[in-house]
Amino acid sequence: MYTHINIPIGIDGISSVCYSPDSTKPYLAVGTNTGRLRLFNCSAQNEPLCVYRSRWHKSIRGLAFFPSAPNLLLSTSSHSGIKIHDMETQKRVWLSLKAHGHVPISAVIVTDENQWATGDENGTVQLWDRRQPGPRIVIERKDEEQPSDLVFSTVNDLAVGSDCTKWLYAATDDGCLAVYNLRRRRLDVLSDTLGYSARSVAVVHGGKYVVVGTEEGVLCQFSLNEFEICSERFSLRPDARSPHGHTTIEKIVAITDNLLAVASDDGCIHAINVMPNRYLGLVGRHRNLQSPDVTSSGDCMDLSVNSDCTLLASGCPAIQTVCFWPLAQWTTTSCNASNFKRRKRTALLDPVQQDYMSGLLSNTDCQVPDSEDRSGDDSDSDDDVTNSDSE
Repeated sequence: MYTHINIPIGIDGISSVCYSPDSTKPYLAVGTNTGRLRLFNCSAQNEPLCVYRSRWHKSIRGLAFFPSAPNLLLSTSSHSGIKIHDMETQKRVWLSLKAHGHVPISAVIVTDENQWATGDENGTVQLWDRRQPGPRIVIERKDEEQPSDLVFSTVNDLAVGSDCTKWLYAATDDGCLAVYNLRRRRLDVLSDTLGYSARSVAVVHGGKYVVVGTEEGVLCQFSLNEFEICSERFSLRPDARSPHGHTTIEKIVAITDNLLAVASDDGCIHAINVMPNRYLGLVGRHRNLQSPDVTSSGDCMDLSVNSDCTLLASGCPAIQTVCFWPLAQWTTTSCNASNFKRRKRTALLDPVQQDYMSGLLSNTDCQVPDSEDRSGDDSDSDDDVTNSDSE
């Protein structure tokens, strides 16, 4: 199994990576700091092969495939341009050179088979449709006390809820979670400030929870319909410190419904279980192949999970290498953590309660663990680290 791709384009670093959602066409799109776009065929066990090349004149800020049309690749650039390329015909099929005027685009996400959302460095969110030349919706963030005044805060990351045509979540540079209602074309909820810049956002448990990663190195968890205040906060690595005093979270991606991959500015990628919230271990360190003993900077690291959730790709602007990390170990560990929490909860039921809940819980959930299992429960907790760091 390949472990990395070295992009031989001078000293270009990797600014964006994105896997195709089509398992029959295992493509990986890669964008660089100077606007190069490459598409790799990542067939199982074979060395990735570059099958398409294109070019922007500025840094590529985001890449995304359309789920219903995986041959269409969306790319955005720092000079506010948006393109859609057809990978089969190798032709450009949609273009907007000044999509956000002269403001750089900072985030992009596909919301359905024809539409996508973009956010810029002024805090404006726009919804687009590839069947139309211009934006369908433009939402500017306004000051709550002075509605006539605009609030300029970079949209660092975007995510969609279980109803991807309605709810859009944004992590903003002033440390807030912004919740947009796309059907009503407005900003519905703005959370209290988290104290530090909100760097990335992900949706888990079928849209019931939203997790935001901050510059402080803290994961803030919000419950559905309770977005004003975060319901839980937990540090990524309480024992880890970067030169400026804390480890900044750069990117969060959901691997499964309760498993997250979290990239930090020290070049590390971590596995986090959600509900129960637990640090599972270190997936790996993004290293410079020319200096393997030196950990590269993880500033603005990007992550992407392949269609069957078996492989994670990572890229950093500091180096021209894409690294790949197998995920089988972490999906198994996450499943065990969730099952243990369920067993521990149902073991507290007395026989009368178990009989009452028998129609609501599975047979395995209603069984009380034997004495050996209970003796092991006391030594395990939600905050324990189940896997030590491995390098």
